[in-house]
Amino acid sequence: MCLLSEQPAQSRVNKLPTLMFVSGIGLSVGSFYLNKSAQDSYDNYLRTALQSEIKKYRQDYRQLQTASVVMARTGLSIAGLSLIISIWKQATGSVVAHQLTLPQTNASIGLSPQVDLVKREAKVVWSRRF
Repeated sequence: MCLLSEQPAQSRVNKLPTLMFVSGIGLSVGSFYLNKSAQDSYDNYLRTALQSEIKKYRQDYRQLQTASVVMARTGLSIAGLSLIISIWKQATGSVVAHQLTLPQTNASIGLSPQVDLVKREAKVVWSRRF
């Protein structure tokens, strides 16, 4: 006897982790654009001979580089957190039955393995029928 039941996939959809994952990846991709802009500003800084432009390009580079690093780390953190939340929700709020048992034979004495998904336990049960 198997206590596993089928559930439609739509009933298990969680929108928050999905939204967090997409926004985290979006922030990470946006950080590449900022990093490219910072690199362009640094290249201009190296090519410039005027002191006023050197200060401007160096300041632009530092600001864009810092923003790029912050944006990338924030995006990856949000995406990682969304994965952890998704895994946690699947592990604790399982829609399947809590125990799985394999079909038993008609023997009067036997061993049957059982798996408890909530407690994360596997056990072997000795049974004797009268």
